Amino acid sequence: MKIIMTPGKAFKAFLLLISITAILSGCGSKATNEDPVRRYELKGRVESVDLSRNKVRVNHEDIKGYMDAMIMDFTVRDEATLRDLKAGDQITGILVYDSRTNLTGLRMSKSNQWQSRPGKVIT
Repeated sequence: MKIIMTPGKAFKAFLLLISITAILSGCGSKATNEDPVRRYELKGRVESVDLSRNKVRVNHEDIKGYMDAMIMDFTVRDEATLRDLKAGDQITGILVYDSRTNLTGLRMSKSNQWQSRPGKVIT
């Protein structure tokens, strides 16, 4: 059997091949800025610490550009910092969002310099 390819058919086949290649090259790849790492300043008061879950419950002020003031659990990856936290500590730090949230760069003050307004509880 002999296949005859005319110039018009060859051009259409070429366009089809280019289209398929372009479509497949996008499959399976993720955009690099789909879930960019974002950082926000956080200021609040420690309500409780859960060492077994690496969590701290914080009554925090508004986080500009991210969320209103509320009481919320956050992950703290640095176990030494987590062990130093106590209920009532005033903290400042960075809330890092990279598909999940965690607190880093925490600084603690045992004083009551920041008087929080009651936040809504998020569990």
